[in-house]
Amino acid sequence: MLTLTLVPDGDDSGQLELQWGRNYWTTDFEFVTLPRRPTPERTSNVGRASSLTRDSDTSARYRAAMLGARNETALVTPDGAHIQVLFQKELGTDGDDYLALASTVADGGLVQLTRGAVIRLRTEVPLRFADTLLPTGNLAPDFPGAYGLWLKKAGMDWRLVFNNEPDSWGSQHDPAFDAAEIALSHVQDDSSDEQPLAVYLAPRDDGQIGIVIQWGDHVWAADFSVAQ
Repeated sequence: MLTLTLVPDGDDSGQLELQWGRNYWTTDFEFVTLPRRPTPERTSNVGRASSLTRDSDTSARYRAAMLGARNETALVTPDGAHIQVLFQKELGTDGDDYLALASTVADGGLVQLTRGAVIRLRTEVPLRFADTLLPTGNLAPDFPGAYGLWLKKAGMDWRLVFNNEPDSWGSQHDPAFDAAEIALSHVQDDSSDEQPLAVYLAPRDDGQIGIVIQWGDHVWAADFSVAQ
């Protein structure tokens, strides 16, 4: 399986990772601010000037607006199905939300993102996490699955909650819309203590795919497969 991942490692830099089977390549990159495109000339006295035309791809415009505030990690299966995760940009380790991981997240409590939207998963195929099936069509029949992802403290362990409100703010969880919950592995890596929030989709050697959430020195992970 071929995957391409953009991994931010700071406010204006990151790493491009390309993996194909057991082959792995990386290179560093920097974010740049492009010059602003000039406003088109007005052709009518009605309404404001716009570069939107009859043939414009409005879904692409929505995607561009979404990626203005969020990063994306994505994977395409051998059958051409897309699995995508969106997560808020610039959620570093210097805010109250990150500090709450160690001090205020009680047993059964959820990690709050008061400065950003909830992590958003979109999948065109059903996914299986061990004995838990995550279907498509949870919001509308014959459409991709869309879920909000919430980190949940469970004693000394962690779990991942899939919620049917994928576009909620990161501090507005409604348990009435919870769809599924799975166990997560969790480690703390002192070498990455300033890592901003990031989510990766990592192909495994056994054909499974790992979803990895990293924030500061915390790393949560779970493996899944495409349900047949």
